[in-house]
Amino acid sequence: MQTLHYYERLELLPKPKRSEANYRLYSPEAIRRVQFIKKAQAIGMTLEETKQILDLKDHGREPCRQVAELGEKHLREINARLAQLRAYRRALAKSVSVWRKENLSERHCAGEFCDLIEEAGIIAARFVRRVQAKTTLPKDKAEGLQLALMDALRKKLTDDCCSPNEKQPSLESVASKYLDQEQTKILREAIEKGVRPLPNEN
Repeated sequence: MQTLHYYERLELLPKPKRSEANYRLYSPEAIRRVQFIKKAQAIGMTLEETKQILDLKDHGREPCRQVAELGEKHLREINARLAQLRAYRRALAKSVSVWRKENLSERHCAGEFCDLIEEAGIIAARFVRRVQAKTTLPKDKAEGLQLALMDALRKKLTDDCCSPNEKQPSLESVASKYLDQEQTKILREAIEKGVRPLPNEN
């Protein structure tokens, strides 16, 4: 019943009539409408999109073109998510393959919690410290750059797994691909001032 009340609030269902005891009386049409909503959700339609479809029908317009366009949109999104999941799987498989070669029962963990996961964060933090040492980068900009670099390094790992035969990209190309213009400018200025471009160098 809570779901039906929610549909009413979203105007997916019209307000039902009430019995003398103040119970909601749902018509057969309302039940068919709920069944349609559930079928739309099953193929990935959001409630807002389903409302658009129902509104078209309620106003005497044919919704099939809208349904087809939404279906194409969701199919593209699903394909993109599947590609991303496959990329993440390859990235994880690559990491796990390395981890299997280590004696993890005797391994000293270098991170705060586990450097197997934190490696990208350690690299990013080290590099940003070098940037700060060579520039007058404000603290808030440094923190933003560190978070962006962490994300960029993770994305780069994913992309490397997707394209294992490609040449290793330069820091500049990684920055231009994953960072915004301001962050890319900060990195290039730091490199010009002597910060080494490879964040995993000691």
